[in-house]
Amino acid sequence: MTISDPFWRRDTEMEPACGFSDFEVTCYNNTPVLRSFMTSGYGFAMMSINYEQRSMHVVDVGKLELLSNNCLPIWNTSAKLGVHFRIASDYLNLILYRCTQAAAATVIHRDRELVQTRMRCGNKSEVFVRAGGRYNEMSSYDSYEGCDAAVMPVLGSSGKANAGDYEQLIVNGFLLTWKSP
Repeated sequence: MTISDPFWRRDTEMEPACGFSDFEVTCYNNTPVLRSFMTSGYGFAMMSINYEQRSMHVVDVGKLELLSNNCLPIWNTSAKLGVHFRIASDYLNLILYRCTQAAAATVIHRDRELVQTRMRCGNKSEVFVRAGGRYNEMSSYDSYEGCDAAVMPVLGSSGKANAGDYEQLIVNGFLLTWKSP
């Protein structure tokens, strides 16, 4: 993959940064990664770039890490994006709920739409998912006591997403567009 303007990569660890840039790219497992706007957040693996349409197919690396049962904070995907980037509007919500062990039993009995995942944080918490409405429409974004929630965009078929396919939905990623800086 060719990385060119407006994206850039710092050449060395010793090179001083001139402030944070929305377009800084790093490498992770031989894959270019658009840095997260949050200093403690994982970025976005860049799967393909279309410079003419100013769009790229990305995968949220933080959500991939959750699939590997890594115990880390979960953030709304949009919170990790710089101001120049937008998520395409035709995506659906995949809502992830990380719940304490005490809350997990209550939550799953209360809401039959939640799907229990294989994602865990040791024996401290469990993760459930739900497919919601259109991305950026928060009407189906419920909260549960003892649970942290995060929303990410996913492309469902026929305008619907099956929460039971959460692993594939996360791995499939989504489309980002950008405005020129």
